[in-house]
Amino acid sequence: MRRDLLDTFARKLSLDDVVVIEATGNASSAAAVVAPHVKKVVIANPKQVRIIAYTATIDIPQRFRNSKAVGPILGLTPKLDESGESKRVGCISLGGDAMMRTLLYEAAQCLLRRVAKWSWLKAWAMNVAKRRGLRKAVIALARRLAFVPAYWRLRCPPRPNHRGIT
Repeated sequence: MRRDLLDTFARKLSLDDVVVIEATGNASSAAAVVAPHVKKVVIANPKQVRIIAYTATIDIPQRFRNSKAVGPILGLTPKLDESGESKRVGCISLGGDAMMRTLLYEAAQCLLRRVAKWSWLKAWAMNVAKRRGLRKAVIALARRLAFVPAYWRLRCPPRPNHRGIT
């Protein structure tokens, strides 16, 4: 990012703001530009940035009936074009928070293409890719990542399972 654009952005912030910057190659120089204008600058690793974005987007998880209701809020559901007798399932609906949708898409793409270790989630997505294509598999995996219990437990109190173990 250009320094003049970052400086213009920093001037618009108030002294009470806290800025979280993702740890990339130029994070320290960006923090040096923003630091005089805000109360605190935090340089976080990408996983922490995704968790912060998730908790900011899904602020009150109790408003969802179950964890599968999160996908439609983020715009990760197919858009339907219906007219008379024809019904066409199109691309994703793009409603909701665009940043969280982008982060989930990047995480899903990274899991499918870069992670060498197999998991049940990657195996599921590869089966979807075999049937429907890689692009649809990435979107399906992003939708599934939106309600992975590890993220979901960030804001919800743990509930005992059927054996009484949390």
